[in-house]
Amino acid sequence: LSSGINAEYGGIFVSYVEAGGIAARAGLRFGDQIVQINGESVAGWDKKKTINFLKKADPAHIKFAVRDRPFERTITCVKDSSGGVGFQFKRGKINAIVKDSSAARN
Repeated sequence: LSSGINAEYGGIFVSYVEAGGIAARAGLRFGDQIVQINGESVAGWDKKKTINFLKKADPAHIKFAVRDRPFERTITCVKDSSGGVGFQFKRGKINAIVKDSSAARN
């Protein structure tokens, strides 16, 4: 599936998307909330039930209904000795994270 999920705040959320994987190519992103899988509502499901459902599903056809990134997280980055915070920000997006930086540890 090339992604990970977590049950948080009463919902199922995408917690990891492998770069270049099937999930990424389909448009799944970190923080997306999964509301249905193959037409079945996941309301009230926990992570274990969701994983078991996905394992039993036909791998050639898994359809998600997704609410776009309702989940937010706040991170704190500490400036290093050169005044950087450990990432490059261009055109409104973080496009690189510096290895072993405060940003990488978050």
